[in-house]
Amino acid sequence: STARRSWQFSMRHFFHRDCVKLAQRKALSPRARFYYARELSAHGREEEAAAQLELFLSDGRGWVENALQACLDLAGCYERLGREEDAFSALVRGLWYGPPRPEACCELGRFFFRREDWLSAAYWYGRALDAPDWGEPGGFKQPGCRDYIPLLQLCVCHYHLGDRALAAEYNERAGAV
Repeated sequence: STARRSWQFSMRHFFHRDCVKLAQRKALSPRARFYYARELSAHGREEEAAAQLELFLSDGRGWVENALQACLDLAGCYERLGREEDAFSALVRGLWYGPPRPEACCELGRFFFRREDWLSAAYWYGRALDAPDWGEPGGFKQPGCRDYIPLLQLCVCHYHLGDRALAAEYNERAGAV
């Protein structure tokens, strides 16, 4: 669509502009650094993206909503680089900014799910269902992290934990979403 092409052109333009600024050793604003890091990651440049996200977070001047997303993005970079401990540390780093949001709870649940630590995974998916919606307008939100994803994952976790009745209950709840 025309809107998508326009958005893609705009993002490429900003990405190029920020590359030029960095090449000229000009400082990026916190917001520009955050989006620059996301673009690096989108282009498969995970090491560079992680470095930029670390700089963004250590600067401490970015918007809290961007900082929370930066922690999730950083965890994703580290996961794709095979750096599991760093990915976990990035997820936990988000707790500096307040109670975990559903998105962070789902990511923490997924971390333990991949390790087949069903009890820990179930704990974090359960927190995703309980998490308050206290984010600021304009923040990054994934609606599925409030209901469908944690419900379905809780079904799988409780199945593996041997509680078939509870697994079936979560499955029914997920199906009703």
